[in-house]
Amino acid sequence: MNVSNDFLQNISTTACYSFPQDEDLSGAAIGLLRLQDTYRLDTHDLARGIVMGKKISKELSAHDIFEIARLAYNQEDYYHTILWMQESLEKIKIEDPPTVSESDILEYLALSLYKQDNLKRALQVTDRLYQIAPNHPRAKGNIQRWEDQLAAEGVRRSEMRKGIPPLVNTRPVEDPEGFFDITWLKETEHEVIARINNRLDYMTNLDMDTAEALQVANYGIGGHYEPHYDFTQDDEPAFKNGNRIATVLLYISQPELGAATVFTELKLTNWPKKNDALFWYNLLRSGEGDLRTLHAACPVLLGDKWVSNKWIHEKSQEFRRPCGLKPSTYERYVGDLGAPEPRYHWNIRSA
Repeated sequence: MNVSNDFLQNISTTACYSFPQDEDLSGAAIGLLRLQDTYRLDTHDLARGIVMGKKISKELSAHDIFEIARLAYNQEDYYHTILWMQESLEKIKIEDPPTVSESDILEYLALSLYKQDNLKRALQVTDRLYQIAPNHPRAKGNIQRWEDQLAAEGVRRSEMRKGIPPLVNTRPVEDPEGFFDITWLKETEHEVIARINNRLDYMTNLDMDTAEALQVANYGIGGHYEPHYDFTQDDEPAFKNGNRIATVLLYISQPELGAATVFTELKLTNWPKKNDALFWYNLLRSGEGDLRTLHAACPVLLGDKWVSNKWIHEKSQEFRRPCGLKPSTYERYVGDLGAPEPRYHWNIRSA
């Protein structure tokens, strides 16, 4: 009887605990690499636990760094594989004993360089691998293969190890649409939700009866949402209460770093501040989608981000926000019904 295994199984079952799985490690690594790209973070600083000059965690071992690079390789992300394998290679120079073998690092590094068509550099790295591990099962064969490939490209053997180009080439990163957790709250579930809806009615001058339930979302480290529109377009299923005429975004918490809301077409950035709210119309007065409202949630770099969304629909807004006489008609302030502009209005900011 394995007492340790029984103990672990017992606490996992009884207390509903779950230990990190391979997919958790993979997700964390992918999130880290996304943050690195978004905020242009230095690999060496990240490995030392430093983010934007602030020490936030302990240093990673060469093995930790190697695992991040290996997971990037498994995602066919050779750009980041090279960055992190190089960092692991530097780290083992100061470890005693090293936490990962140099030969393992060099093999992944060479293969990633090969995948990025950097054959000369791949050959150079594999030469080093063969030098320290002459019995390596693949090193000698890869040297021969890459020499033959370079020769086929017209490179003389005497030139194959000369004029080696820089290590990396940048490329765009393809990410899933977003990473976050959500729930929905109806006003019938708690009086606080009903009070929020009443306040949003006063704030926006729009009817909340046909609005969606209040969405609450949590973004952890790396949590983000890709650029999108809140309104549906012609090729998407329609909402039963009409399109989303407007959005209210409430910031419930304030992350330490990152997590901005950006409007990419307008080149506007709003950093979350607890208890603040953003409001915008998704549709023009003509009912057409306003393409300027393309927006995204940038990744959380440090801390936790809680937000709440209220999507307000067209139905019941006929007198609250009537159509304009021209497609180009815009509000001058929230609640503008087209009357002569008042001299003073709490929603008009003086120039």
